[in-house]
Amino acid sequence: MRNRFASRASLTAPTFAATVMVSLTSTVTVLTLMTKKTATMATVLIVVLPLRSLQSFLIQQRAVNAGRTALLMVSPTLRSFQSFLSPQRAVNAGQANCLFQRLTVKVTAMAAVSMVVLRAVNAARTAFLSRKLTATAAKIAAVSMVVLTVGVLLSPDKAYAAGEGGKKPPRQSWSFNGPFGVFDKSAAQRGLQVYREVCAACHSLKHVAFRNIAALGYNPDQVKAFAAEYQILDGPNDEGDSFERPGLPSDKFPSPFPNDNAARAANGGALPPDLSLMIKARAGGADYMHALLTGYRDAPAEHEVGEGLYYNPYYSTQQLAMAPPLTLDLVEYADGTPATVEQMSHDVVNFLAWAAEPEMETRKATGLKALLFLGALSVVLLLATRRVWSRVE
Repeated sequence: MRNRFASRASLTAPTFAATVMVSLTSTVTVLTLMTKKTATMATVLIVVLPLRSLQSFLIQQRAVNAGRTALLMVSPTLRSFQSFLSPQRAVNAGQANCLFQRLTVKVTAMAAVSMVVLRAVNAARTAFLSRKLTATAAKIAAVSMVVLTVGVLLSPDKAYAAGEGGKKPPRQSWSFNGPFGVFDKSAAQRGLQVYREVCAACHSLKHVAFRNIAALGYNPDQVKAFAAEYQILDGPNDEGDSFERPGLPSDKFPSPFPNDNAARAANGGALPPDLSLMIKARAGGADYMHALLTGYRDAPAEHEVGEGLYYNPYYSTQQLAMAPPLTLDLVEYADGTPATVEQMSHDVVNFLAWAAEPEMETRKATGLKALLFLGALSVVLLLATRRVWSRVE
């Protein structure tokens, strides 16, 4: 019985999703191409079909008791998933049980939400032909869209990784923050110089190709000249040997060490991390990186620093093997910008933020266009609803 029920539910979900997608995408076309009388009938069908599908879908999901039924349906699958993880991923029993418990809680919550939605659908069905209710629902949908848009635009950027220990970094003002943020190309170019002359001695940038820096304002000839300054290990040649050649725009930034063991041996046992995604890999992102680069200071008397380590209150353990990388006038900027520690840190963080997400500007522009389209669509649907129901008493 449970298998038949699970099979029916799995078949109904795609049907319901397809019905809703087809109905929503065809609404504007139907209202535009058909006559007034035909458009009225078609719009009613377009609204009724998703509600009918939603009702039947939720009824099948509900069964007798939503919480127990969901657990009975999902428990065998989760048990199988748990047993799969152990041999395939070497997950111990404690981790697998924790995963099973978390997924069970999520399934129970989803079942409860389904019950609430089902009751709302039943209530709407009893008064579906009420013009006042329909107009109110349309207004609520429009207001919800506006609230969603404003919430997305005003929501702060959040960290992508697990939290770090140490002191909380102070918040900085970055040009790439916010929904309309863009990269400061001049700062990113200066940051590239800081990376090449300072950071590249220990840290790799293996996920960034030379041709990618064209997005920072370099023309093709400058990109080729930039890549040619590096020697890239290639091969084998006709004799089967490796050889070095000048870099090409398609090559990635070479690592300063041939392998991790060589990197550890040259840095007192510590492995310098790759910086390609470092802004996304640390909680606090750009703020944390800037605080770390500028936060070196003498350790307080009560804090004991290990041999060969340096005190930094923003690091997770407050001491790290990397010496202070930036000092006054360490680089000479071509545009004459003073090379203070604060300025160099700001510039290299701008560059690393671009390296971690070079498509950020495109992503934000696409998101804003999508929100504007959805907002306009909400207005069109609201006006269409008023027109359709204008003759219903």
